[in-house]
Amino acid sequence: MGKILDKYGEHVIVYPSIGAFTIGMLLLGLAHSPALFLLSGLVCGLGYGALLPCFQTIAVQAANVHRRAVAIATFFVLFDLGYGVGSYLLGVLASSSGYSAVYMISAIIVAFTAIIYFILHHKRNVNPAIEHGVE
Repeated sequence: MGKILDKYGEHVIVYPSIGAFTIGMLLLGLAHSPALFLLSGLVCGLGYGALLPCFQTIAVQAANVHRRAVAIATFFVLFDLGYGVGSYLLGVLASSSGYSAVYMISAIIVAFTAIIYFILHHKRNVNPAIEHGVE
């Protein structure tokens, strides 16, 4: 993924990864067989596995050189906070609605990430190499 990011920019990785992660969560919510359960894990893993390092790279590149350690620390503090709060809230939902509903709502949350990414990063940061046709 690093070579793709360097050559084409982060947008080429982020949107397909969000799509794969969303589809994987939807499949997980619909899984009623071991095969579909494993397929959902594969698709979720592909999406999530590409997103995490890409988002971390974006955070590091957005920071000044002397503030990169702070950027990494902030990234992981917020990452862990999201895991903690999200796990609690989705656990409450799972106890009342079941896991299928949790995975469907999680798919919506993941898909919403594309909108947040577009507003906060994509519109502000067009890859100059691609914009000018230089590779």
